[in-house]
Amino acid sequence: MTSFYSNFLWEFNPEMAKKRGVISTPHEVVDYILNGIDFLLKKLFKRKMGILDAEITFLDPASGLMNFPARLVHFASTKYQDSHGKLVRWFETEFRKNIFTFEVLVSPYLLGYLRMVITAKNFGIETSNATKPLLNSFLFNTLTGRAKGSVKSSYYDYELERAFNIRDHQNFTVIMGNPPYSVSTQNKSDWINEKMMDYKDGLLEKNIQPLSDDYVKFIRFAQWK
Repeated sequence: MTSFYSNFLWEFNPEMAKKRGVISTPHEVVDYILNGIDFLLKKLFKRKMGILDAEITFLDPASGLMNFPARLVHFASTKYQDSHGKLVRWFETEFRKNIFTFEVLVSPYLLGYLRMVITAKNFGIETSNATKPLLNSFLFNTLTGRAKGSVKSSYYDYELERAFNIRDHQNFTVIMGNPPYSVSTQNKSDWINEKMMDYKDGLLEKNIQPLSDDYVKFIRFAQWK
C-alpha cells in the first residue's frame, strides 16, 4: 500500500503527481527519521521515554499514506515487545490523543486511514468498537489561508475550521514527515507567502524561485510553529 498510490498516480495522472510532489517515502527512511527524533528528544530535551513520552505531541503536515504514524506504531511495538498490554494502552491513551495529521488529497487521506486500521489490527489493537478516531486526521491543506467571509454549512466546513484552529493555535513538540517536493508550487496563498518573505528579503541571489518549492514552504511552516 505504501507505494501503490504514488505509482498509480504517476501512471494515471502524472501532471497532478508532479504538481503535488507525490512520492512514497520508504519505511527505512521513515524509521531513520523516527529514531533520530527519539534520540534528540532524549539527548537534548531530557525525555527519558523519547518519542514515546506521554507529553509529546506530533503533527505530520503532509501525511500522505500515514507512513510516519504507522511506523511510529511499529517503533512502539519494539519497545513494548515484552508486554502487549502496554502497547495497547499506549495506543489508546497516547497515540490517539497526541498524533495529528493533515493531508490535502482525498485518496491518500482515505488510504492512509485504512492503513492505520490495518496496522492497529496487525498488532492486535481493536478498532471496530472504538468510540473515537484512531488519530486526529484531517483532509486539509496545511499551507492554505482562511477564506474571508466563509460560512460553515456542512460537516466538512466544521472539520475545516477545526483543522485551522489546530494549525494556528495548538502547540506541537514534534513536526515530522517528508513533505512534497514541487518547485512549480500549487500553494500560493498569502498566508504562507507572507511567511516565506523572511527567507527571501535581503537576498542577493538572482534566482530565488527554488525557495518557493513546497518542501521549503513546509520547513517555513514548521519553523513558524
